[in-house]
Amino acid sequence: METSAWGNKQAALTGTGSVTTLATMTPNDAVRELATAGNKLPRPAMQWALEHWDEAGPGFVALLDSYASGADRSEQTEQALFFIVHLLGEKAETAAFAPLCRLLRDREASDLIFGDAITTTLRCILVSTYDGDPTALQAVIEAEAADDFVREAALLALAYLTRTGRVPEAAMRAYLLRLLDEMQPQAENFVWVGWLLAVADLGYSDLSEQAEEVVRRGFVDSVYSGIKDFQEDLKRTLDDPRGWRVLSMNGSPRSRTRSASWKSGSPSLAVMRRCFPTHGTTRFSNPSPTPCAESAATTSAPAAAARSSRSAALPHRKRG
Repeated sequence: METSAWGNKQAALTGTGSVTTLATMTPNDAVRELATAGNKLPRPAMQWALEHWDEAGPGFVALLDSYASGADRSEQTEQALFFIVHLLGEKAETAAFAPLCRLLRDREASDLIFGDAITTTLRCILVSTYDGDPTALQAVIEAEAADDFVREAALLALAYLTRTGRVPEAAMRAYLLRLLDEMQPQAENFVWVGWLLAVADLGYSDLSEQAEEVVRRGFVDSVYSGIKDFQEDLKRTLDDPRGWRVLSMNGSPRSRTRSASWKSGSPSLAVMRRCFPTHGTTRFSNPSPTPCAESAATTSAPAAAARSSRSAALPHRKRG
């Protein structure tokens, strides 16, 4: 009897069947496995891709590029891309950065592909795949039609890249000031929470007056942040002798609480580690120091793809 791709996956998961099941997998097989995973984490296909990146990587980048351009909006590609972009992040695939940024400027597409991962792993993926061109990231930040949580994630990724020396400090300061005058909307939007966090997390005390003005002008909902919150965040950064507060998501004001169910939720890095113990997610989660490794312990998410509508996100401040 012919063994289906699903049967191959089940054999690999349970340890039954032939030892050569994964050895016979092809890039097309892997994409089909990722696309049809449903509420299961497709560990065999993901493991195969990581171990055969020379075969899988270029095709994954091409799929992302085709989807971002609108040339391929098929259901199979859409369903597979959630896992693909995480694998691209794991492998620090810089060729994926430009098409990823194009995709993120499309509000509907970014929501379909990332779902709840927008507020959990997206920033890590942007940092890991960064190709040295800040203008692509800036285009996401400044895209008024893009999802506001995507824009915030892009801005915090840029802050991380600044702290690690990949974006010049002077350029980042100048950019934050330009955004203050030009970024739209000049009204309440969650991207301005990202602007405040970037200023505080980078320790830019010289921009305190402008940050407080952002709050006074009503660009940030008081539920999310206020002048006192900003001042406390800034003080925490300035009191940190290492200056690495910007690199941690655990216990920081940017932590998010989002409802999650078996059918809606993104695999946390802890899940990724259980899937790939030999890889240890070394590149994706540990770019020294890691922006995301600590978040794995606190990210509540089942092993399922975030493919249904995103639930409302609220920041959760952990003080003390």
